[in-house]
Amino acid sequence: MSIRLTRGEVAELTGKKTGPAQARALDAMRIPFVVDGLGKICVSRQAMEERLSGAKPGHDPASEPDFSVFDRRAARHDRQA
Repeated sequence: MSIRLTRGEVAELTGKKTGPAQARALDAMRIPFVVDGLGKICVSRQAMEERLSGAKPGHDPASEPDFSVFDRRAARHDRQA
């Protein structure tokens, strides 16, 4: 299985036949894509699977900041007041 969708799979996913219509549909579905050197829409299988499963594309919880320091400061401030 290829890491990117076939042209037929892109057409099936979007319900559109032409590149510009497919691009608009993918934008509306918030599925990332690129246009190759031949002007064809390229969608990674992983991006499509993540989006259809409800996951945010490229979302990595480990990359989010740790805001727990603010919780500790607030708790300390409450005790002092």
